[in-house]
Amino acid sequence: MPTPTAYPLPYVMEAWDNRLDPSRRRFMHRHGGHELNLIQDVGTTVIQRGAAVDAPAGTLVMHLHDEEHGVIGDGSPVRMMVVNYEPDARFEGAFPALAASRKRVWHLDRRQLGAFVHLFGRIQAELDSRHIGWEHAASAWLRSLLVLIGRLDAVDDGGRGEVPIAAGSEDVLRLRRAIELMRQGAPFRSLGDMFDDYDSLRHRFRRIYGESPGRMLQRHRMDMAKSMLRETDEGMAEIARRVGYVRQHEFARAFRQHIGCTPSAYRQQHRRS
Repeated sequence: MPTPTAYPLPYVMEAWDNRLDPSRRRFMHRHGGHELNLIQDVGTTVIQRGAAVDAPAGTLVMHLHDEEHGVIGDGSPVRMMVVNYEPDARFEGAFPALAASRKRVWHLDRRQLGAFVHLFGRIQAELDSRHIGWEHAASAWLRSLLVLIGRLDAVDDGGRGEVPIAAGSEDVLRLRRAIELMRQGAPFRSLGDMFDDYDSLRHRFRRIYGESPGRMLQRHRMDMAKSMLRETDEGMAEIARRVGYVRQHEFARAFRQHIGCTPSAYRQQHRRS
């Protein structure tokens, strides 16, 4: 994917928080742009530069442009945050850790992992929201992430390096992950029932992500409903159930409120021939 000339470098092309399918024991691919992988929860084995590399939970891996890479699983679901981006050679040239000749695998401690999860999440939130200036905001968060990698390298080499931690953000990140898992197909649940002190948490979430958790979740529900209306023959009751509504009329009312028309009208207007 070429970088639009009006967009900033480094330019974020894709970002996602995914739980890899445990049935896919080996997944190899290559593409344009660099890729950052952050392994969470359960370790795995990654392929980098043709070699198998042990990647326990808390491992950060960088793959370079057009470099074949992948994952070899053992049947366990692996949670991985991914950012695919077009690099800025001048910016990255200031950090030896980002050079092709250096190691590109880092094992993070718990505090470092929290900082990187926070930045990966901010990048993904910008791509999800598409608010005004999202390209520049995503690029800025990515620059911060790359600077932290450069500081990790300084620590490893005995230099002065420090990874700042986003204080008090762990519960916000857990809330963000819960929303992302529901977007990926986990059953929709009430966020207020899932978290203690939700009222305070949702205000902190909004300060970080620019929208309330309820609004973000509702946006994902409506996106899923629109996709099913366009691409499947599922009935309205089943679509309502899949996006978390017990009663079909409640789904229809919410859909009309957010999209501006009824689900049936949307299907008629956008159904693929």
